[in-house]
Formats: sequence, structure tokens, C-alpha cells
Amino acid sequence: MLLLDEPLTALDAETASGVRALLAERLAATGTTTVIVTHDAVDAVALAGDIVLLEDGRVTQTGPVRSVLAAPATPFGAAVAGVNRVAGEISDGVWSAGALRVPVTLRTAGAAVALFPPSAVGIEPAAGTEPAGPGAPVARIARLEQTPAGVRVHTTEPTLAADVSVETVAERGLAVGAAVRLSVPPEAVRLLA
Repeated sequence: MLLLDEPLTALDAETASGVRALLAERLAATGTTTVIVTHDAVDAVALAGDIVLLEDGRVTQTGPVRSVLAAPATPFGAAVAGVNRVAGEISDGVWSAGALRVPVTLRTAGAAVALFPPSAVGIEPAAGTEPAGPGAPVARIARLEQTPAGVRVHTTEPTLAADVSVETVAERGLAVGAAVRLSVPPEAVRLLA
């Protein structure tokens, strides 16, 4: 048995890609049982058949890698999969959670979890936005995180991530504590009942 603990973390992206391909090839060729510890979904997809998600020292989800990443059971699992996982309610053809509302074709009312990529989230300053109007629910920016492609904006009510450009942050004056309105196109949302 082979144990690999974050084997590609200290490598630059190009070298990591080459080593990942070599590892995948050698592990498949030798049939070696391997336990790989990683926080990188790319490593999991490329190198593993099954995945075990651990949170706070306990197993929260197990199964084939693609199945677990397609339907993460927790917000941590969703972060690993690169999507938002937001619990909400469906009522009158609208799924909602906090300040986020998305029209859905699913007519069944009740609890539902929405999965959608951070890149699909629209974010606007709350002051003066329409059509929500005054008094409509707003989210608040909890933190801003630099990413290779721009900025990941983390909000509360609901807790989610939105990927935007540095220019968007500057133009819209997005800052920690600011009230914002959120939107996600219905076609970007996958609902889990």
C-alpha cells in the first residue's frame, strides 16, 4: 500500500500536471492500493476511484469520485467540487435562500439544495438596484479572496461564493460588510431535493 500526503502541493502548476499524469499511469499499471490525501479536486478526479471526505475528523461522504463531486453532501464537499451548495425552499415556482431567489420549473414545494458555480453568481451593490426595490432581502459581503482569475466574493445570507473580476470589485465598490443583491440564472442551478 502507498500513502501520498498532498504529493503535488509544493509543485508549480506545470510540473504538478506532469507528475499527476505520471502517478496516474504508474498507479494504474502496478495496481497498487493507494491512499492519497489532497484538497485538490483535480488530483482526486485524476488519481482516485473512490473518495472519502473528512470534516472535523469525521467522514461526511464517501463514494465514487465523480458521484461525490456531482452531489456534494456538505458545503465543504461543494467547495472541493468547486460549486456553491445552498439549502433553500421552493415555493410558488421560486427557489429561495436568504437574499437569493431563482425561478425554477420544479413545481414541488419544500426544501431543496441548489448547486451552482461561483462564476454564475451575479453581484450588485444593494443601494439603488432594481427590480428588487427597497426593503428586499440583501446579502452581506463577508470576505474577499484573491484568485488567479480575479476575486472570490464570499457572502452571508446566504453563504456562498461569487467569482468576479478585479475590475468588477473596483467599479461596484464591493467591500467587506457591503450590502449586495445576488442573482443566478436558472439554467446554472441544479436542484437536489
